[in-house]
Amino acid sequence: MVSILETISLIIIGVYLVWILVMICSFLWIRWTDHQLNKGQELRVSVIVPFRNEANNLLSLIESLNQLNYNRSFLEIILVDDHSNDRPDLGELPQEYKVLSLPVDMQGKKAALNFGINNSAGEIIVTTDADCIVQPEWINCIVSQFQKHQIQLVFGGVAFTNSETIFSRLQQIEFAPVIGVGAASNNIGAPIMCNGANLAFRKSAFEKVNGYEGNFHVASGDDEYLIHKISKVYNRSIVYIKSKEAVVRTQAPPTFTEFVSQRIRWASKWNSNKSFYKSSLAILVVLSSIFPILCLTLGIIQQSPLYLTLALSKIILDGIFTHLVLKSMRNSLNIFYYLITVILYPLYCLYIGVMANVKFYTWKGRKHKLG
Repeated sequence: MVSILETISLIIIGVYLVWILVMICSFLWIRWTDHQLNKGQELRVSVIVPFRNEANNLLSLIESLNQLNYNRSFLEIILVDDHSNDRPDLGELPQEYKVLSLPVDMQGKKAALNFGINNSAGEIIVTTDADCIVQPEWINCIVSQFQKHQIQLVFGGVAFTNSETIFSRLQQIEFAPVIGVGAASNNIGAPIMCNGANLAFRKSAFEKVNGYEGNFHVASGDDEYLIHKISKVYNRSIVYIKSKEAVVRTQAPPTFTEFVSQRIRWASKWNSNKSFYKSSLAILVVLSSIFPILCLTLGIIQQSPLYLTLALSKIILDGIFTHLVLKSMRNSLNIFYYLITVILYPLYCLYIGVMANVKFYTWKGRKHKLG
């Protein structure tokens, strides 16, 4: 039995080490290539912001949107209220804003996004979340990518703002590789994930792939389902914005309960995602987070340098990748907090993996069924 576990551990860790090396090289390649803005024609842009019960966050987002360095004649900002229970006082908004209320027979983020897109005039659709803050050059960075006519979808980095607590710092470290894998995988021709808090696409491409049709029953995943659809129809048409000026900042869940609920919501998309690469990756990440502990244990018991080397190699390479991603978003890696995540991550992976398949989750005051 021990020998079987040893063999499995060696295979899984070996495959993972090869994969993470590919991710590191791919992400470095993104950073090394030319990143100057492709300035050209100003394009009509519609920023869509779905919101529900976000009265405490909307004013901060609007304040950052008001600082956008983009021609207001080519910009509209559409806020779509998904039946909020609170009543946000937005005051007097500039003329480029439109505030829409979702019809009573519709609900959910995808419905709100779809409603906003249907009522938009822009050829470029940009989405973000109500609890985000954007930078002044955000739209310029996005539009510069669409100067290349073959580009149909653009996504960028998302980082947490509230990093003063230990819990939020741990989340920043845990979340950064997700952004990095999305960017690096797309760079090798396997787009699997992006984040709707920093996403843009041509309206024509959205209409050609029938938008969110076929996925409305899943509460989450508006971003990932769309990137898969567009990548199937338009070859090599997706790009990750590497500019630090394009990073969007959002708030980390303040409590463990909200954190778990968010991660279960994200993981719930797995059952509906038919991507072989993503499904295999999810299994590999979960298993590879467990087996380093087994390798360390075996290495200490058997005094084997091989097991210790494999386990430490994974920890070091993961740390390098996380550091690269954080640095690209003007953050830094704290070694002490990183080592804490190394210890906690296997437990977290197992728990979320189980919960994402056996229970409901609550989001924005609504109860959603998984799968």
